[in-house]
Amino acid sequence: MDNQAENTALAKETKDAERKWQLVSLLTGMLLIAAVAVIGWLYPKTAAMETLRGRLEIEKQSLREQLNLTGTQIAGLKNEMETLLNRNTEMAKETPNLKSSVAAAAISTAASADTSRIDAMRKGTYSNGTTKEELIAAMGEPDRVYNARGYEQLVYFGKKPGRFWLISGHVVQVGG
Repeated sequence: MDNQAENTALAKETKDAERKWQLVSLLTGMLLIAAVAVIGWLYPKTAAMETLRGRLEIEKQSLREQLNLTGTQIAGLKNEMETLLNRNTEMAKETPNLKSSVAAAAISTAASADTSRIDAMRKGTYSNGTTKEELIAAMGEPDRVYNARGYEQLVYFGKKPGRFWLISGHVVQVGG
């Protein structure tokens, strides 16, 4: 009987050990299945994020190229504007020489021309060649005056047009 009790105890221990291993195997399997399920659920999202990241990198590169191109265009336009301003300065310097040849004829009609120009400016008609004095007489003192290389800009707030560019004291462009 001693042997039989030992065998029963040994069989019980074996069953307990087997149950423990079955429980550990079951829990491990459940954890493994859960891990695979999480990986399976996250993988498409990760792939989509990588695709989106790739698209964003391409857009970023495209925007950099556009920025560089725009910078180049701006530099070209600045050079072109400077060239035009220099040409306007040259032309404004030539204009007084031409005016001096007809100055005698203009003196007699200057007073009537000045008042008619001022009246025209008050009505909204501005012509190139108008003097700074005539412009101020018609528009009043400017709100801002900007001086740059070769030209002067008078700015009037709340008036249309509100910007006048002058070279050598004569209007060469009206805008804004």
